[in-house]
Amino acid sequence: MTNSKDILANNIKNLLKMQGFSREDVANGIGVKYTTFCDWAKGRTYPKMEYIKEIADFFCVTLSGLLEEEPDYEACMSAYREEHEPKGVFSTYSVFEINKLHSTPDDLKLLYGVEVPYQWDSENQTFMGLVLNDDSMSPEYLKNDIVVVTEMITLSGDGDYIIQLLKKSSTKTYFRRIKIMDDSIAIIPLNPTNESMDVTKYLSITDFKKKYKVLGKIKRHIRDFD
Repeated sequence: MTNSKDILANNIKNLLKMQGFSREDVANGIGVKYTTFCDWAKGRTYPKMEYIKEIADFFCVTLSGLLEEEPDYEACMSAYREEHEPKGVFSTYSVFEINKLHSTPDDLKLLYGVEVPYQWDSENQTFMGLVLNDDSMSPEYLKNDIVVVTEMITLSGDGDYIIQLLKKSSTKTYFRRIKIMDDSIAIIPLNPTNESMDVTKYLSITDFKKKYKVLGKIKRHIRDFD
C-alpha cells in the first residue's frame, strides 16, 4: 500500500505538470521555504494539514486531489470551483502561434482560449499565450513550450517579454529576454546558437520604442511534455 507521503508527492508532481507551475512557484505562493516544499514534493516529509489546505488552494483542487491515490484531477478542480468561485462566466486568455507563412500584417495566429486560473481572476489584468516556434530561448524555454504573459504596452523592468518588430506592412513577433540599461535596451535570445541565427541586439530606448511594440511580460511557463 502506498504511504501518505508518497501519495501526496505523486499528486503534487502531477499537478505541477498539469498546471505548468514550478516548485518555486508553489513555495512562494503558500509562503514556505523552497527546500521545505521540495521535501514534501519528494515524499521526504509530510506537511501539517494547514499547509496541505494551502497547497490545495494554490492548485484549486479539493483535498482529495492531494490525498487520494490516483484522483480525478479535473473533477477535483471542478468541485473546488463549484465551492469557491462565484457563479457566472469566467474570462479566458487566447493562445497564439506565430504564423510561419507571414501572410497577414499580424503574424500571430489564434489557436484557442484557456480559462483564466482562479488565482489570477482578481488581478484585474489580461493575459495572452504564445506557443514558442524555435529554440532561441533554450534551454530555459524549449520549442513548443507555451509562455503566458500579462498583457502590457510598456516594459516593466528586466524580464522575458513578447515583443513585436514593427515593419511598414507587417509585424514579426518574438519572445526575448529584455535587459534595461541606463540609456539602452538589450534584446537577448538565450541560445547563442539558435536555429534562427538571431543575436543580441542593443538599441537606444528611443529606437526600441520606434521599432518594437510590447505585448506582455511572462506570467507562466508551460513546458511541452509531448
